Amino acid sequence: MVETKFNNYEIMYIVDDQNPEKANSVKKEFLEILTKNDGKLVEEKDFVQQFAYKINHKDKGHYFVLKLKTTAQNIADFSRIFSIKQKQGEVIRKLIINLDDEKINTFKVRKENPKKPEFNREHNHDSRVRFLDSNRTTRPESEKAKITITKSNKTEDTKVTSETKKSKTSEAK
Repeated sequence: MVETKFNNYEIMYIVDDQNPEKANSVKKEFLEILTKNDGKLVEEKDFVQQFAYKINHKDKGHYFVLKLKTTAQNIADFSRIFSIKQKQGEVIRKLIINLDDEKINTFKVRKENPKKPEFNREHNHDSRVRFLDSNRTTRPESEKAKITITKSNKTEDTKVTSETKKSKTSEAK
């Protein structure tokens, strides 16, 4: 005799809110599929909620949240029937979570990231950055000037200091 493995699942699906009788009939059909072969319903919630954005030109949906213990074959049948009903426009979305899955119940300890290196002007190779250091400029020595940059109202204004004006006037003479 083949032994069936039961897993704990949480299933959420959304049905169109327009007809509550149709939503209840869809719920009964899905429960029959999920509880066949000794599947057990542990907890059930249903509520109507407005969507954050329109889905298939709809503003609201009837949400069903089920916690149950069932087989993988029942989940496969549920997914197949759900996709058929989704194409017909009776249901909107679904989410199936296997609560027994090892990937969900195991958490890795996160290692702290090493301290990020501080910005170093010498190692910045971005061609858009213009260096004002005397080592980096390509101007001749006589044209090098001390420049002060001030920021006001998100615009950059450059001011030439008085030392630069004096050096330019002495060079002109």
